[in-house]
Amino acid sequence: EAEIRWFYNKTEIKTSQRISIENQADMHMYCSFVKINNVKMEDKGTYEVIAKNREGEATNTLTLNVTAKAGKKEEPKKKEEPKKQEEPKKPAAEPPVIVKGLTPTVCKVGDSVNLETVITGSPKPTLKWYHNNKHFKSGKNVTIKEKDNTYYLAIAKAELKNDGDYTVT
Repeated sequence: EAEIRWFYNKTEIKTSQRISIENQADMHMYCSFVKINNVKMEDKGTYEVIAKNREGEATNTLTLNVTAKAGKKEEPKKKEEPKKQEEPKKPAAEPPVIVKGLTPTVCKVGDSVNLETVITGSPKPTLKWYHNNKHFKSGKNVTIKEKDNTYYLAIAKAELKNDGDYTVT
């Protein structure tokens, strides 16, 4: 079983009535997420999750930016890294928002792997996939596609060279 710890600006997050940490597990995957009710301006900052088990440790960091909606007192928007910032051109424009980030995934050689992220924004964001900080495109073993606001990267048969960090910008 994984030991999961969440941090906000380098301080461990303690649950409260407004902030909760939820964990979900099955035989193949362990998910942990922070849920913030009634997001406030002071919630913006750097969030980090550290997961440890007998095999090692993994971390993931994201930035939450909070902005007040025009005409309302404080109805914030949520944005996380990695992202591509788009300049609003008209009132209907919305900056990109990561609704569902990439999930750390573990597999064996030969397994099929599917990575998925949900990102909204107007105009629709254009994403680039990266593997170990190098631009990554579709190939004979890798398929990149999108449907509505969901972006997918599928590896038909995982190879050792597929090991590493995957990000989108």
